[in-house]
Amino acid sequence: MAFKFFTVPILNSDAAESELNAFLRSHRVLSVDRRCVDQGPSSFWSFCVDYLEQGAAGSSGSRQPANRSKVDYREVLSPEAFAGFAKLRDLRKQIAQADAVPVYTIFANERSGRPF
Repeated sequence: MAFKFFTVPILNSDAAESELNAFLRSHRVLSVDRRCVDQGPSSFWSFCVDYLEQGAAGSSGSRQPANRSKVDYREVLSPEAFAGFAKLRDLRKQIAQADAVPVYTIFANERSGRPF
């Protein structure tokens, strides 16, 4: 995980907007925090972009790897097994939201501090 900071002036913002948008399109963005800084005619937007670096484990330029297709677990699993799967998936989502991390990082081997 890494951070990149941008400032986009309120006036004449085309170049800064283009730089920010190009960065957002080319990286796996985890979150964006934006603030408006009011300084009269010199006002600007400040952006903090939290993103995964290209070399980070499990990251790639695309959201879904080309060689993996989506699996509908409702069709693959029995109704009982799917109910358990859905409960675990909801738990993983809750933990990720509480820790402010992406859901795919929960239950990874590298995590310490969690008993599972």
